[in-house]
Amino acid sequence: MQFYGEISADGEGRRVEGTAVRYGDRTGPRSAGRHVIEAGALTIAKEALATLNHRDDRLLGKLGEGLAFEDSAKQLRTTIDMPEGVSYAEDALQLIRQRRLNGLSLEIEPRKTRQDGELYVIEDGLVHAVSVVPKPAFGMSRIDRFQALGSVAGKIPTGVKLGCECSGSAECHYAYFQEDAFSSLDQVIGKTAEEVRDLIDAGDVQDVLAVASNQSEPLGSLASGSLQFTKEGAAIGWSLQVPDTHVGRGVLEGMGAVSYFGRPYLSQSESEGTETDGVYTWTRAVIRMLIVSPTDRSEGWDAISLTRERNAAMKPEEVLAWA
Repeated sequence: MQFYGEISADGEGRRVEGTAVRYGDRTGPRSAGRHVIEAGALTIAKEALATLNHRDDRLLGKLGEGLAFEDSAKQLRTTIDMPEGVSYAEDALQLIRQRRLNGLSLEIEPRKTRQDGELYVIEDGLVHAVSVVPKPAFGMSRIDRFQALGSVAGKIPTGVKLGCECSGSAECHYAYFQEDAFSSLDQVIGKTAEEVRDLIDAGDVQDVLAVASNQSEPLGSLASGSLQFTKEGAAIGWSLQVPDTHVGRGVLEGMGAVSYFGRPYLSQSESEGTETDGVYTWTRAVIRMLIVSPTDRSEGWDAISLTRERNAAMKPEEVLAWA
């Protein structure tokens, strides 16, 4: 079970800290029942880890070795001393300083719970790990600054046969999205960043990450306001503010050499479709990540475009971010 909190960097130092969970906060999708943790319910496992994006091969610290917790009657806070000379940690630290990566995910093993109506109360839980993730915290917002390299934009076509790298059979090489397949985005299209944030906090909408190739190479997120979706005719349009990080620079440099595409990575459990004659037709497509990368399966896709390069107008500016 995962609970989400907030994180921030200690100035120009390497220490990041934040509230992993506030006791009494409710979390989880309404369909699965909300959970709440009682004060004093949590015990930290001796082998607790700090990781990046829930990946054990992206280790940031161990309990007593760069990772510490501070428990109180109101909340559980964590401190991580980011390792030096490790590329993924350096990128993560820069993203945290820019407020582009500002989430904490606490991995808890519930050992004793009780049900109170639709609410599940955790009375005893064991904390196995805390992970730095591109997902914001509950219920708090602030104005922050970040440096963007530029903005890119693209479309996800519907009603067109598209080259794909899908999970169908070995004979399946194409995807087809029905026009209303992305109806799960209707709740966020046309909404402000704050409205989207409220929907995510309420569990009515899940965050969508923008990544360069996988979850360990984050570029932005729907919740942070750096990724936005629009309706453009029958297609789903999207735009992304590219961060000034190693990953962001790699994307923009790569766009100068080859075509890049923005392709959705779908939730297999929530999406619906059927495969016929080598084409997987999606009647419901729930996006979990937007993968911004080159591909050799580009049939039907339009290459993404650089809509705004960094210039005097794109110096660090105040934007809505979430902490």
